[in-house]
Amino acid sequence: MRYEDLAAEKRDKLEKYIEKLFICNSRTNLTSFSGREELLEKGIESTFCGLPFVKGGTFVDIGSGSGIPAIPLALCGNADQ
Repeated sequence: MRYEDLAAEKRDKLEKYIEKLFICNSRTNLTSFSGREELLEKGIESTFCGLPFVKGGTFVDIGSGSGIPAIPLALCGNADQ
């Protein structure tokens, strides 16, 4: 699945996350992605393979600091938010 295949509502949520991530990244080094396109391709779209496993309930991201993969999966999947 690609970003462009998502419903407009989910793309809007991801855009807010991307915007906030890069704002925070300018103050605190949260991610090494150089820009939006790299983040979409290598950080967000690569997590979509996990979407079939997000059927509801809750999950925890215990790692990266930038929220990948948990935030894209939560915004695009069906987990409780």
